[in-house]
Amino acid sequence: YVRNYWFVYTSLIIGAVLSGIGMFAIYAWVPSLFLRVYEWSSAETGVVFGIVTIVFATAGLAISGHYARRFVSHGQELVFQRLMMLSVACAIIPGAITMTTDTALGMWACFAAVIFFLAMPIGLAQTAIQAITPNNMRAQLIAVYFAVLNLIGLGFGPAAVAFFTDFVFRDDAAVDRSIGVVIVSSGVASVLLLALGVKQYEEMGRRR
Repeated sequence: YVRNYWFVYTSLIIGAVLSGIGMFAIYAWVPSLFLRVYEWSSAETGVVFGIVTIVFATAGLAISGHYARRFVSHGQELVFQRLMMLSVACAIIPGAITMTTDTALGMWACFAAVIFFLAMPIGLAQTAIQAITPNNMRAQLIAVYFAVLNLIGLGFGPAAVAFFTDFVFRDDAAVDRSIGVVIVSSGVASVLLLALGVKQYEEMGRRR
């Protein structure tokens, strides 16, 4: 079954994973960024970062679930991949602004927005997989999604920031620009890949 629809699952899973790269980059490098650029202590950064994550990541998950439920109740059961595309596209804008802002408050505002929008695909991806997958295969494919998310997202997100900081900008204080580049590039790649598979995803869902 998966072999017959390999491109649909590839675009959905890898597209969702690419959106997670920006989130992993933020989580790994925010403490170093605020220490190097704004001279915040780890304790100060941790308190604010914890509040931002709890509030905005939770809000992103809750709001995406709410709207997904509303669409389903109106008979639009295959809208999940389009919602993922929209949320990732919205995250690209504040991600790009992180490369130009020069205040700690502005940086926190950008990260709050990025975390809010990038939290949405985490839950939507699981629902999107369930919507097109037979009952006896759902758990396995969701497990594959989380495995790939951790391998690629956790592996490439932090490493990509380090690469841009050390070999492109060649400046330890350019962590903010590196994080911005990673968020924007992974976000654009995610949207493009999801867009390539969205029509086949919807056709596949209608056949079930």
